[in-house]
Amino acid sequence: MLRRTVTALLLFSAAALSAQVAPPAHPRSNPAAAQSVWPSGYGYSLYLTGATYHARNNSTGRIDYSGPDAGAVIRDTIAALSGKCGHLNFEPAIYNINSLAREKAAGFSNYYGIRIPGSASRRQYCEWTLEGDSPPPLIDQFGTGVQTSGVIFYLTPAAIATVPASAQVIGIWVEPPAPTAAYTPSASVSFHNIDVRFPTNQRGNETGIDASQALNASYDNVSADFNMAQNSLQFPVAGSIGLVGLTTTASSHEENYMRNALAIGYDIGLDVQSEHSVLINSYAVDGNYCIDYGVHGGAIYHASAWVSSGWGECAHGLTLGPNLKPGTMLEISGLDIEDASPGYMKIFKPVYHVKETNAGYTHGVFEYSVTQGNVGTIVFPNLFDGGGGNNISTNSGAGFFLKGVADITGSAAVTFALQAAAGAGASAACSSGYNCTASSGTLHLLTGTAPSTGPLLRVIDAGSNRINNSSCTWQGLDAATQALELYSNGSDTAAVASVQSAHSPSAQTDYTLSYLCGN
Repeated sequence: MLRRTVTALLLFSAAALSAQVAPPAHPRSNPAAAQSVWPSGYGYSLYLTGATYHARNNSTGRIDYSGPDAGAVIRDTIAALSGKCGHLNFEPAIYNINSLAREKAAGFSNYYGIRIPGSASRRQYCEWTLEGDSPPPLIDQFGTGVQTSGVIFYLTPAAIATVPASAQVIGIWVEPPAPTAAYTPSASVSFHNIDVRFPTNQRGNETGIDASQALNASYDNVSADFNMAQNSLQFPVAGSIGLVGLTTTASSHEENYMRNALAIGYDIGLDVQSEHSVLINSYAVDGNYCIDYGVHGGAIYHASAWVSSGWGECAHGLTLGPNLKPGTMLEISGLDIEDASPGYMKIFKPVYHVKETNAGYTHGVFEYSVTQGNVGTIVFPNLFDGGGGNNISTNSGAGFFLKGVADITGSAAVTFALQAAAGAGASAACSSGYNCTASSGTLHLLTGTAPSTGPLLRVIDAGSNRINNSSCTWQGLDAATQALELYSNGSDTAAVASVQSAHSPSAQTDYTLSYLCGN
């Protein structure tokens, strides 16, 4: 059972906000608003009017803090609650953080826009909640431009310019515990309906939310991105410290929960440092290392479970790091992977999908599917193409069918006749361990010299006349998993399919071609 601290949430209506008194020029100096105007409660509500950010005390109804820099207003607000933890509610707006503060705890030198203080007293833990009234849309941005709706904490270029290029900047940072405290993690944190945004992914040395020092960490509808459209993203620069989207607590703290969490454009998207981690519909996209598990944060012994999560367009998909100890369990149901293709986000072409650093240390079951942008479902015989995975059972339904099913209608073996577009000296044969039938199969095509667009080969079905079915789908991949855009346009008889490529294959290259035919 996951242990989670529940904090009472008090939300305020738009009608109440519209009835506010005008804030004064200086914080804390305004007369108290009439108590009948504000519902009583705990914590603060923050909002933007014009170019000024305000923090309203939910207990008194007063505007305690205001100013043009959201970072300063939020930090002052948190400081007022630091003796007992608290709840901050944010109306939808872009909260421009124009200044940074520096961590003073021993052993740390990073800068931050927002810092969550530690526990109120030694061995007495509390929870901080940062809650937005609505999140930005959790979508791939494609060509739609940068999303501006919802609650966005933007670390502006003005703020970044105030620190050295080599300095680490963290959007939201959880304060480390006092170094003299014996096993005293920091406070628990809950983040809901927010986005943390940096200007560009080319500076490096930045982290969206770092909860590594927290006791527990909960993310719900939280994203970390950059102030640029997805199709304008460059390959991320890590810098000397790293470029990280969202982190869990370090290992040996308590529980971690990510639901609808998304990191876009980072060197490391989701940095899962701890066991007892639950991921639900959480993804990293357009990055270098999309999900790290046990790469940072200390030794991991206990189990984690992930559901309907994964990555898209990523050089290194999932890395099971050196901190995973023998017997560690990880279960993934619905691991969803999308690869880049020559015509779609090609700078993020995969180097590996999954890698286990300590081969055989982790056990579990990974149920997965792999698609490729602008192509469709693709198949890899070994999901652990980065190495390891000895004690992890993997299952992909598409992989099963493309092996060739030998006991259903359309099971007759097919033969291949090469055509001119495959190039002089080309060869084709059914892949070892596969059945190439009229229903499905996988074959190797080694192109010859001077291949071209047009018909690559004819597939001849001597049995069921099924291979030329209009529902047959084809894919083609080279060793670097770069796709040919294949299609079957039929031929002169129902027993023959002509397989063509939309663009010219590379010469003398081994392509893996897979196909699946419907009824």
